[in-house]
This record gives sequence, structure tokens and C-alpha cells, in this order.
Amino acid sequence: TPPWLIYLRIVVFASAPAYMRPSVKDKGYAGALKKTGLPTPSDDLEREPLYMQAVPGYARRAREAFGGNFQLVMKSVEDARSQGLLVDLFIISPRYGIITERDQVLPYSSSLTGKPKKHLRDFSAKHRVKELINDLLKDPCDLLAVVVNRSELVLLHDPEQGFDIRGLGARVAVFSAPSAKKQFGGKVEYHPARQVRTRSAHFSKYMDDLTKRTLKEFAA
Repeated sequence: TPPWLIYLRIVVFASAPAYMRPSVKDKGYAGALKKTGLPTPSDDLEREPLYMQAVPGYARRAREAFGGNFQLVMKSVEDARSQGLLVDLFIISPRYGIITERDQVLPYSSSLTGKPKKHLRDFSAKHRVKELINDLLKDPCDLLAVVVNRSELVLLHDPEQGFDIRGLGARVAVFSAPSAKKQFGGKVEYHPARQVRTRSAHFSKYMDDLTKRTLKEFAA
């Protein structure tokens, strides 16, 4: 590992996938919820204590609960850490808001895909998303990497509301839908991909390349 890599701080924000382990359709999970009279968790985070008391055996750390293409992002982060990089990973969840990979989550059915901007801004206010991000990034990072769905970009980048992702890291790399590129101008490294899996693969390659670049190349 190049010695300079150890001193880099990288912050990653990634979308939570719809696929969870176990699934909300898991018979054991659905049956346990039915016995308690609770519906499938969705946007009712205020009832989280009730859910945790009713089905505690189904709570998992976010890094294990979220499946699908998120696991490719998770593996890339772990690989980078094994090479000496300091990487903080945060997840954007339609139920929980901004969480860490270590937070306990339950299988839920909720999505921010296709929601209007007002809904997303209300979600941001409810979950104190902008306050949390500002707090998480009060110490400067060398690289901010964003691997999110187009709909969720407004949670991180909303210039109309005075919140601009371009000022949150010395370098900013965004992996999202091609149609969202115009929101940033030329002030970020934008990696367009329509498919979530392709997006995750681009991020994986980007992280892998970091360990092979010299300090001069990174700062360029």
C-alpha cells in the first residue's frame, strides 16, 4: 500500500437496495408480524421500538441486511480498507434515513424512487438528513463518493435549498443516472450509468484504481 493512502479520508454514500435479507415476504418474518398485529414496516419509523420488541430476531446490521448490488459496494469498501484506506460508509434508507453499515435494521417495504421533490425534501427534514451530513463531514474528507439512485440525489445535492454536494469534499465522484449529470456542471467526477449494477461496478473499479494511483495523480 502506498504510504500516502493511509492518510486519505474517503466518505461514501450509497443507496439502500430494495432487496433485503431476509425478505419482507419471508414466511417466518411475515408470520411473526401477523401474530403481533403489526403490518410490514414501511414509513412508520416512529413504531420501531414496537417492531424491535416484536421481532428482534430479524434485525440485522445494515451491511448484512441489504443485499443485491449493495453487496458489491460493500465489498469494494472492505477491499479498500484492507489496502489501508480510511473509508466511512453511510447508507440512504427510505425507512431509516442516513444510517451507518453497523446500524440494526429490520426488513421493510418502502422506496423513494419516483417520488416528487417535495416528498424528498419532507423526508430530508423528517430524518434531519442535511444536518446529519453536515455533521458527518464537519471534518474535511479527501474524497466524497456518491453511489445513489437519481431520485435520492436531491437529499445530498439540492442547490435550490442551499445544499450543494460540490462543497462537501476536496474531490467529489458521483455514480448515478445519466439524466442527473446536468445538475452538477463540470465540478464533479460524474460516472453515468442507467443500471444499478453497472453503477456499482463503476464504483468498484474506481475504488480499486485508487490503490494503484500515485499521490500526484490523485491530486491532479
